[in-house]
Amino acid sequence: SMQPVPGMQHGAQYAGMQHAGGVGVGIGAMGGVGMGPVGMDSSGGGMIHEQPMEPMGMAEMDGFDWEQEREDQKRILLPLRRPVNSLFMPDSLRDDFSHQNHLLMARLQPEDREFYRLPMTVDHERYHSLWPLPPSFDQTPNSHSNQFYKVTQTKDGLHYVLRRVAGNHSEKHAAKAIAPWIRIAQLANGTHPNIVPVRTVFESQDFDEGKCLCFVYDYYPAAEPIATHYQLIQPETDTKEGFPSRGVVPEHVLWSYYNQLVTALTTVHSQGLAAFNISPSRVLVKDNRLRINFCGVNEALQLVPKNQSRQKLQFEDLKCICRLLMAVACRRYVNSQQTEVKCFQVMQNSYSEDMCELLKFVLFTQHTEQQQGSDGKQKGLPTVWDLQGLSWHRLVDELQQTYTHIDYLQNQLAKEHQNGRLFSLIAKLGFINERPEHKNNPKWSETGDRYLVKLFRDFIFHTQDEAGRPTIDLGHVVNCLNKLDAASNEKTLLTGRNQDSMLIVSYKELNRCIKAAFRELKEAAEADPEQTTASQMHYQ
Repeated sequence: SMQPVPGMQHGAQYAGMQHAGGVGVGIGAMGGVGMGPVGMDSSGGGMIHEQPMEPMGMAEMDGFDWEQEREDQKRILLPLRRPVNSLFMPDSLRDDFSHQNHLLMARLQPEDREFYRLPMTVDHERYHSLWPLPPSFDQTPNSHSNQFYKVTQTKDGLHYVLRRVAGNHSEKHAAKAIAPWIRIAQLANGTHPNIVPVRTVFESQDFDEGKCLCFVYDYYPAAEPIATHYQLIQPETDTKEGFPSRGVVPEHVLWSYYNQLVTALTTVHSQGLAAFNISPSRVLVKDNRLRINFCGVNEALQLVPKNQSRQKLQFEDLKCICRLLMAVACRRYVNSQQTEVKCFQVMQNSYSEDMCELLKFVLFTQHTEQQQGSDGKQKGLPTVWDLQGLSWHRLVDELQQTYTHIDYLQNQLAKEHQNGRLFSLIAKLGFINERPEHKNNPKWSETGDRYLVKLFRDFIFHTQDEAGRPTIDLGHVVNCLNKLDAASNEKTLLTGRNQDSMLIVSYKELNRCIKAAFRELKEAAEADPEQTTASQMHYQ
């Protein structure tokens, strides 16, 4: 006859016997044996006994080598299992996310010099946890003193970049200047893929230096200016002897940068604006992804050239794109006509005719705001849409690479989605197992369904090999948790710690046990305190 599991409440039979596909064999502490349908269904593989088997005698049970049976199954199924590495994202991607998270969580400590110099909060406690960013975050020369900080917004808990500009500036004029850039972010559903969105601007007297103007932009951890990423050489150190003979960056990278910047300018110019910010010091790069940073600052600080038409300012943006490509290819700042000529000669020796013709058309071809074309029509300065027409086939290549990268990221996301489900199961096991007390019952986690959960936890994490060494098999853990989450009808053997009980139970039954135990804990956690006190007095 079937003996109850140790700790099972009054006369309650083993849960697996109450459902079809439940327990096949149960051995209680007294040695009683019960037998039901044994085997695995088609999803688990193996033979299915359609007819119930006759109860096995104690002599047969004592002579059955369960450990050998388990080893045989492992030997057969192990070659069919997926490699553990295929279940998780690559180490390079994981390290990248870890580094970004480290930058997001960076905080000043009391032993840091800046801790007592910087304010605890800014803008009436709207931003806090200031973390200084390096001055190289923007090395564009201007007459204003600038400092950069990573800050955390109190309301949404997100991280932003605060650019502080010292001096007495008009907040009203600055707010009006950045309003079109805020509208661009809104049109792009919150953020443009190649433009760092500006969120707000305000005056502040929270810093020791006195009154200043603060701009708030989105923060992209680990993104750095192109000048820093490629370690561009300053113009004063640019010598003929040190100038490279060939480009040092692959051409497909340059075309990708070009396409991204053209995409950004298409949005900017369509709103009647000019970027002014396409320079190696203000364009951020991370993993070949470019973002134009600090848009609107020049207009807010009244640094925009006066008496120039909008068409000419937008054409200057196109020139800045070409100069930036030259700077990346030659690792030099390109801010003089002489340097432009040298870089163009280098690129003629290194890159395709398409690239060189593009640079020649923008930088070395005479253009006027109003000129007569070969077809007799009046034409103005080249526009960003003209550049799109010259390089449309490169845009197609960029689109193909983008879709390929999207597929890659979706595959990695699917892996982490699966791992998220497994973490949920592990968390439930942690809430249930070894719980010191529940409803004044110190043995709650050792009785009823919870006892099966404990044995299953031991089966997953606490197994040993023949020499008594702990078995660290991540594939075994993932395999068991996947079957548990799917509530598979496949059965497994659970053994007590003292070898006083051996149970064959299906993953479906274990899934039911965990859900029931966790539901009980959740109901107790959400119960009214008075009801909880009354329930505890009842158990006492």
